[in-house]
Amino acid sequence: TFHAVFPHAFLWALNENDLLLIGAKDPAFELDLARLERNFHRAAVREDLRRLGITDLYAVLSFYVMHDEDLGRFAQGAPLHTDDHPILEFSSPRAMHAQTSRSNLRALREFPRALPPPQAIQTVLQRATWESFQNKGLMYERAESFSEAFGEYRRAVERYPRAREALEGLRRVARTREQRAEAKALYEQLLKDDPQNREARLALAAWYEEEERYDQCLALLREDVERMLSRSSRSPATSPHAASDEVRLLERYTACLAGAGESAALEETCRRWLQADPENGLALFHLAALRFQRGELADALGLARRSVEALPRHFKARTLLAMIYAEMGETTRARALFEEIARAHSEQAIAHYNYGLFLLNAGQFRDAREQFQKALDRDPLHVESYLGLAEALWRSGQKREARTWARRVLRRDPHNPLAREILNAR
Repeated sequence: TFHAVFPHAFLWALNENDLLLIGAKDPAFELDLARLERNFHRAAVREDLRRLGITDLYAVLSFYVMHDEDLGRFAQGAPLHTDDHPILEFSSPRAMHAQTSRSNLRALREFPRALPPPQAIQTVLQRATWESFQNKGLMYERAESFSEAFGEYRRAVERYPRAREALEGLRRVARTREQRAEAKALYEQLLKDDPQNREARLALAAWYEEEERYDQCLALLREDVERMLSRSSRSPATSPHAASDEVRLLERYTACLAGAGESAALEETCRRWLQADPENGLALFHLAALRFQRGELADALGLARRSVEALPRHFKARTLLAMIYAEMGETTRARALFEEIARAHSEQAIAHYNYGLFLLNAGQFRDAREQFQKALDRDPLHVESYLGLAEALWRSGQKREARTWARRVLRRDPHNPLAREILNAR
């Protein structure tokens, strides 16, 4: 229908759900690359696009799919949508839940095209770099178009195997079992091709950590960590880049030690880390967490405060400090800090869950329910918040509603003891 009105038409796929048609009645209309570049670099335009994560022209022009006669051939034989025959209004409800977005986009992209892309698009595609692919992946990830982001990150890594953000992004956006397996296989192949590729090593270690395969994570990093700590004890890193790499390596290694429950090794690693960098916030955080687990609250408090001074915006360090305040009975300080953390990290379900749990333990059931609900608004699969709502409702006497939430917990965690206790109680 669009092509019948605009014979000179272009189809663009923004993602698997959104397509854009642009048409011109002037048959001489062409995409003018010089004009596009001038307009793209206007300050107001760049600012608008920056908010969407679009940083170069490739991210826009690579949406192109086909134009002109190819569009006509793709739609050949389809009835026109007219005022007298408004077929879309009547067919849309039937197709609304058919979940054909992915197959539709695949059909468009795989359609044999007779026309090459316009010259402006060819030029931009030919000069695209690994950074172009990585930036487009970031844009897609920001828009929660995870499948498209995965493809762009993979292209970036294939072009440049040490592309840090793309390597990390692959793991973040892999939402299916197949994609997670593909990301792992790619990391392993990159390390096989180049054992010195630290970016790939850290990405694979992060993958192992997410899968709770801590032994493999530690084995992957142990040699690098030992070499780095031995070198740092003699002379700290002098370049900012080297220091940043060392921090990332130790951050991943200590997180895996903590996950594996290797307290002695974690404490020893942190002590050696602090010898080279006495006020390192991450090392102080892990030592504070170990003291907190052992009930050594005074020592934990001192270490946690130093950690937060070094890392004033670190989510885990600030949360640990709030937990220590709560455990020591300093409820006013604890509540103020939990509230501040939830406000600063309002997009994270766990920030609202932690605040809700504190309020629940303090007997503030109504406020606790509000925080658990905020957590679920951000992550509808956060089982702990379902359980928190069930307990808050039960303890405030709203037993019928509590049982409703307990049933929701059991649908996701059939053996949860607290949910079963709520359902079986009289």
